Amino acid sequence: MAISVNYTTKPYLITIPQSDCTLVSGTRYTMTVDKLWELLRDYADDPIGRSYPITYRRIPATSSTPKITEINENFYQAQFENGNWSVDLIEGNTNFRDVEVKNNVSVGTNNTTGYSIVEAASNLTAADVWAHVLEGTMGADEMMRIMASVLWGKVSGMDTQNPVFRSIMDTKTRVTATTDEYGNRTSTTMDGS
Repeated sequence: MAISVNYTTKPYLITIPQSDCTLVSGTRYTMTVDKLWELLRDYADDPIGRSYPITYRRIPATSSTPKITEINENFYQAQFENGNWSVDLIEGNTNFRDVEVKNNVSVGTNNTTGYSIVEAASNLTAADVWAHVLEGTMGADEMMRIMASVLWGKVSGMDTQNPVFRSIMDTKTRVTATTDEYGNRTSTTMDGS
């Protein structure tokens, strides 16, 4: 079966049939990002689909990123065929959450950044999110403090090729850098605590 698109709504509504999903067990299904792409591509190639704006954008996988299929959110919204069942979009990333029209189907997906969308009912607190390590051992809270100091904090030493960026409350040094004569940073020391 193929997807259908309702062109009487704005944005246009894409409906993906349950029969195009793979049954895992009971009422639980999966759909690969490749399958979603194939459905969107096939519809876009259809004479009716060619008369309207392109339904998707495809970004192939690289060595460091998974494949991504994005529904064109400027013109389309999407839903799975209504019913009491669940589907997980797997093996890649999508922007399905950004264009989803909620109904009785429970949809599990990754967004285009590759982070799983967390439902409101989870146990995560704001402190958990801010403590999440983004790079190396640095958490989101530390990165934000460092970025804020460089953007809004006091700075000294720019004329001596040794800039020092203070916290926005001016209580501690957040970044100490050494630059060459062109202002390119050659070393940095950061304190986001």
